[in-house]
Amino acid sequence: MDLDLAPDPLLVVPGPSQIPPRVMRALMRTVDHRSPHFHRLYRDVVEGLRYVFRTNGDVYPITASGTGAVETMVLNFVKPRDTVLVPVFGSFSRRLVNHLRRIGAEVIEIDYGWDRAPTYDDLRAKVESMGIKQVDVFATVYNDTSPGIVFRDLPKVARWIKSYGALVLVDNVSARR
Repeated sequence: MDLDLAPDPLLVVPGPSQIPPRVMRALMRTVDHRSPHFHRLYRDVVEGLRYVFRTNGDVYPITASGTGAVETMVLNFVKPRDTVLVPVFGSFSRRLVNHLRRIGAEVIEIDYGWDRAPTYDDLRAKVESMGIKQVDVFATVYNDTSPGIVFRDLPKVARWIKSYGALVLVDNVSARR
């Protein structure tokens, strides 16, 4: 029997399973991103995310991996030659530095190794001892999952670093409340 001529061939093999026709039809439905339906759906998603995150601020859903979201953040908020202060304490904060350098930012790294999180007192002392006078952007990871370290002093650090007039950017991909 020629399977190309069979109306609905039934594959009985390990591996890809036969998908019922009704499921295939449902998968073939698309929503055009220029359609009114999509715009209503998008608005509902944004409002739902505002509710979930308890904010009235802007929310931008991104259909990408966490790395894609961090790269989007960097590309949209950091300019070449911006002075960016970054505490490094794991693989994801190291990736953040790499994203920043790729776009031409002047990165000041404060290295904490993979065994401890930055603290407000320590970070402030290091920045002041380095004589840093200008910070355009402070970029950090909140929860670097590679070593399992959470930057608990981030709210206090963010309040202080804003005294430099710096924008605060946070990779918050894996944070929990």
